[in-house]
Amino acid sequence: MKKILFTLHYMNVGGVEKAFLGMLDALPRQELEVHVALLAPEGGFMGYLPSWVHVHTIKPFYDNLAFIQRPLRTTLQRLGRGDLSVIPTAAAFLRSKIQGDKSALCRRLLRADDALGMEFDLAVNYASPHEYLDYYVAHHIRARRKAMWIHFDVSKCFTSQRSVTGSMATADRIFIVSDTGREIFNRRFPALASRTVTFRNIISPAAIRRDSGRPSAYRRVEGALNIVTVGRLTPEKGQSLAIAALVRLHAEGIDAVLHLVGSGRSEADCRRIALEAGVADCVRFYGSQANPYPFMAGADIYLQPSLHEGYCITLAEAKIFGMPIVATDFTGAREQLSSRPNALIAADFSPEAIADALKQATGLPQVEGEIAAQSDITPFLEIV
Repeated sequence: MKKILFTLHYMNVGGVEKAFLGMLDALPRQELEVHVALLAPEGGFMGYLPSWVHVHTIKPFYDNLAFIQRPLRTTLQRLGRGDLSVIPTAAAFLRSKIQGDKSALCRRLLRADDALGMEFDLAVNYASPHEYLDYYVAHHIRARRKAMWIHFDVSKCFTSQRSVTGSMATADRIFIVSDTGREIFNRRFPALASRTVTFRNIISPAAIRRDSGRPSAYRRVEGALNIVTVGRLTPEKGQSLAIAALVRLHAEGIDAVLHLVGSGRSEADCRRIALEAGVADCVRFYGSQANPYPFMAGADIYLQPSLHEGYCITLAEAKIFGMPIVATDFTGAREQLSSRPNALIAADFSPEAIADALKQATGLPQVEGEIAAQSDITPFLEIV
């Protein structure tokens, strides 16, 4: 039986984690022993990991999460308590800053770690590019073959180029979730282009349709235009643009309600923007939802206002339903919506352009929901 390791940050309710669960579902579990190593064993999808998956915590990273997230503040706090043991770690951090990658710090943090005490046939960082996890898989884990899995537009990821190339040079395959994302990666890292493969996220239309009929917190506002957006509330997901577009719809006499499914650091800003613009009563916040499909199924229009993506899994899921779809022109959007007759790409990333696209979408018909194309698992299994 072949032994595979996947690494991720956490099991939060998010697109990468959802794609990972779809990936697990497609694996031939009788032939594989699957392990997952996390920065921290937490998140709304932790309970969704199958019982046959072996779950580990990357202890050196977990024990130093405060330092990893806030190195300067953590160093000063520990020194203030008289804890001089932080000095070698702080020195490694400074060296990493000077060198332009996290290698020195990772070596310091992992110096006494046993790499899970085993060897694997394949080790995959499923959350690449991520300097800590990329290094962990590339230079610390013992595996016969290695791979990286990229879910983002690397031109928008603020990751050290030196760090990326240093770790990814060890990968036998670099899986990228859209053709457009792969083209961007290949242009930025031409020396690695021969190792890249497009592998679109795996989703289950039947399971999504089934879950869309389950009870939920979603409440349509009858007589209004119900616009649904799903995604974590962070600046790059563009919910503030969606609220500004809603304001413009109201100014033109269109009674619309924006349903925001997700949570994150931008929630307070979004609530403030809605309140100051006078549309607080028409913006509904539902928090993270492990099952967002009743919201999608009940939308008059599905809106994805992201500033950047790699291959937007929520957009792929929304296509399973028949409502009109509006998206901004992020990486992969045209690729995903080219076959959709009632989908529109906003002219640019402004609230005006999004509002214009939403107005046009009100005149588009419902269509038959799509059966999402499934990625062939074979290219992945070939490297195991």
